[in-house]
Amino acid sequence: MVRRCWPGIAGLLGLVVGAGCQEPTVGVRLVFPSELAFLHAAVARVDVYDGSDLGDRSPDAICRALSQSPAAPPPGVQPLATSGNTDACSLDDGGVVLAGVGVGRRVIFVEGQDFGGQAILRGCTVVDIFGDAEDSFDTAGAAAAKDLGATALVDVTLAILPEFPAGPAGCTSVAEKCEENVSCKP
Repeated sequence: MVRRCWPGIAGLLGLVVGAGCQEPTVGVRLVFPSELAFLHAAVARVDVYDGSDLGDRSPDAICRALSQSPAAPPPGVQPLATSGNTDACSLDDGGVVLAGVGVGRRVIFVEGQDFGGQAILRGCTVVDIFGDAEDSFDTAGAAAAKDLGATALVDVTLAILPEFPAGPAGCTSVAEKCEENVSCKP
């Protein structure tokens, strides 16, 4: 049986039990819509928000606000954790790990930018994060979480924005971009 940590009672359980749930780390893997989308992406930023509120601070409201241009959370909503702008190639090896997100409902937002700093990809998803390692992973998911050193693993599917470049990238493959360091700037 896996013990779950819930916001508000985690501290109480920790006092009573002595050894409680650990602070979760969230591994975020990006799902690009195509190889071309990955080639055009220079950097991506992953932000985690508290999704436990209602109304204009609800998870849906946060994702809606972040889907606008420019992306901005509702007033008074700040990220719990952020990856900052991270090279797309470093995300190709499995994802990014964020600590300090706490337990509870969380909104995971990703924005990918091209080589000129223009937002060209976005994705937003809502997940419940627990303090113990997730028991709902399939074997591949559990291995990927372990490889990243994460207690939770989230896939965020990215969508192409209208500002996505119309032409080809300056490189032709992931190997050229990430292994051979060929510039993909169009």
